[in-house]
Order: sequence, then structure tokens, then C-alpha cells
Amino acid sequence: MLLIGGAVVTADEASGVQTASTAKLPGDEVKWIRFPPQNDKSNSDWGDFLTDIARHLPTEYGNQFDSDDRITHAHETTHGINSHISNHLHRGSRPAYGFYVGHDRAILLPGPRIKLSQVAALIPPSLRGSRYQLYCIDQQKYFEDHPLYLFDEWVAYTNGGCAGVELAEQKRLALPRNDALVGSLEFSIYALAIAAAIDKYDPEYLQENKQFREFLAHELRRSTRIYNKGITLDQFRWERKLERNLIKEDDSRPIRQMVHRLYGNRLPLSKLFR
Repeated sequence: MLLIGGAVVTADEASGVQTASTAKLPGDEVKWIRFPPQNDKSNSDWGDFLTDIARHLPTEYGNQFDSDDRITHAHETTHGINSHISNHLHRGSRPAYGFYVGHDRAILLPGPRIKLSQVAALIPPSLRGSRYQLYCIDQQKYFEDHPLYLFDEWVAYTNGGCAGVELAEQKRLALPRNDALVGSLEFSIYALAIAAAIDKYDPEYLQENKQFREFLAHELRRSTRIYNKGITLDQFRWERKLERNLIKEDDSRPIRQMVHRLYGNRLPLSKLFR
């Protein structure tokens, strides 16, 4: 039995694991922690996904992550939830990092023994987006030993994008054109660079940690699905340079090869985009 968010659940309920018969693609076998709603907040302007995110922030954090910008609200609240999961649901001596992806699903991942600077060095020049300097270089002074903080940003950008696309499709997003969905794609690339750094500097982690491999695949599929839905909408229409570079540039070949090495033909990178 586990105590999660004040609710007692069985190990099977907490994991939310799918059986082999239903798993079809990489990412389908993540063993989820069930993280139930922590409050009953609602707002008619939020939409379903932002409401989900807002309701999973424990009440002790108050309204500190709220924003009139719905994408920012989802993004920053995700950081709060992830921090809570990391600090309060983890039981163990090694650091573990929590991530919430919506619909009561969360995960805790142990940290690999790599450096953020090692990740940054493996990101090809053609794939270094507008956020590279801040998150991969400047933040080394804070997160050099915690490179999975890039996953925290990845999940936050993806959750923010999900909330934004839902509202934009419903003509309910009062924001000017922005590159929020490019942010989600950019951090997908940085997540793959994390996998490449682990493969180089901590290969046992990559071989033994199926949860990491499955969660990486799950979020690649989720983030690109949201990107594909939103990038053609007026509010998210943006240049697709990073997408083209990821698929076609010579210097990004090691990143593409990393995807193939992990998932083979079961998750062809080019097929994730349309």
C-alpha cells in the first residue's frame, strides 16, 4: 500500500502499468504513480487541461503560480507540482525527480550520474534554440549536477502547450502569436541529448532504467503530438527551423541515431512530425 496525496492506493493502482497485450509503442509501458487532485479549483476560462493542472497543485502553495496568461499558468504550476512530487513522494537515498503529465499520472525518476555541461556539449549547433544559452549554459551554476531539471522544463513547456492549444482551438486564448510550442520541441531535443550523455557517461543507467526509456518515449510522442496540433494555429504559427534541422541536418545525426538506438523502428523520429 502507498500513501499518495492523502489517498491510500495499492501498488497496482499507483503504478498504472499497462499489460504487454495493450502496449504497442515505446512509451506505453510507463509505470505511472497515481497522483490524484489536491483541490477543487475551477475557472470557466481555464479549459479542461489547465483545470487538471491547477487541481493537482497541493493547497499549501496557494496561488503563487497563477497567471492571467493561461500557458504560463499551466507551465509554472507544473513546476510546483513536480517539485512537490520530488520532495514529498520520493523515498530513497539518491535524488529522484518527479514529473506530472496530467490525468492523475506522475512519475519519479532517479537521477543519472552525468553533468548538465556534458549534456550541453552534445547538443548540435543546428539544434541549439533560443533557450539553449539560458537553460543549458547559464543554469549550469545551479543545476550542473541535476541535468534532469531539463525534463522539468520539458514537461512544463509541454503542459503549457497542451493547455494553450486546447484553448486556441476553442477560440478562447487571448494571447498574441508566440513560440510556446517551439519551446516544447526544443526541450524534446535537449531531452534526447540527456539520453546521449547518459549513454556516453552512465551507460548502466540507460540499460537498466526502463522507466527512463519509456518516459522519454512517452513525452516525445506527447510533445510532438501537441506541437503538430498547434504549430499551424495562428497563435502558435512559427518558423519550423528546429524541426527541419532535427530531421535533416548532418550535425543532428547523433541525436537521430540515439532515438533509433533506444527504440529501433518502433519510433521513427521522422514519423513523429507531419
